[in-house]
Amino acid sequence: ALRESPEFKEEISTLLGKLRKAAPKHYARIQDCLADVAARAQDAGIKFACENREGLLELPLDEHMDAFLASVDDLVVCGGWHDTGHACIKHQEGVIDHAQFLEKNHTRLLGFHLHDVSAEGKDHQPIGTGLIDWKMIRQYIRPEHLLIIELSPKLTKEQVLESKAFVEKWLN
Repeated sequence: ALRESPEFKEEISTLLGKLRKAAPKHYARIQDCLADVAARAQDAGIKFACENREGLLELPLDEHMDAFLASVDDLVVCGGWHDTGHACIKHQEGVIDHAQFLEKNHTRLLGFHLHDVSAEGKDHQPIGTGLIDWKMIRQYIRPEHLLIIELSPKLTKEQVLESKAFVEKWLN
């Protein structure tokens, strides 16, 4: 697999190093943009959520998520969004520890994208059929969170209904 090759790992390490160095100016720009619209967003009842990303080189970097969310705490309309599949894939790749990532960030979350990940690493799969540790996820769900079932359009109607039933049972 490409991700296992030493050349790939070295290239990713180099790119992450460059991104870590450049990230603060990008975070500052995002914070400024959010501050510019925060009052209007609050008046309109709009909130902004920053999702954990599947890509290794997308901001905010997983290692910066808690600090980034803390930096926008005072804006009230900002929080985090947890994508179960993205986190599971990165966990499987050894990039993050899913439970530790949630433990670090759960108090600032606005909601979750719920979907499963197959053994082959495909996300947006039927909930309850793959690698996601739903018991672990459940302990971080709060009543105020928005929960979005985010499934592949390739799934059957039955798979969608089974996912919905899984989530309903899982929440109760």
